[in-house]
Amino acid sequence: MKKLSEILPKITGAHDLSAEAAASRVLTAAEDYLTRVFGPENIGAGKKLVAKKLQNGLLFFEVSSSAWNNRLFLEKTGLLEELQQKFPQLTIRDVRGRVG
Repeated sequence: MKKLSEILPKITGAHDLSAEAAASRVLTAAEDYLTRVFGPENIGAGKKLVAKKLQNGLLFFEVSSSAWNNRLFLEKTGLLEELQQKFPQLTIRDVRGRVG
């Protein structure tokens, strides 16, 4: 009989659910921080800035324009400091925005 730990990744299609959960928490915390800075009318799905993914220590955002990409860049230090404080076990090296 196989162990649940061997079967679950095949069912879910994911091998490290804890990493996915941590990334999800980071994305939510990033959007929460930016909501405090830029206001709720600008952050989240269908708005000016949307947190998309955390991959290899890089936090990716989709931004509505190059002006919003610049605003994200200017707020990067504060965002990274807050995320490192909330998630000291993770390495989040940089923030990247992409107009889309």
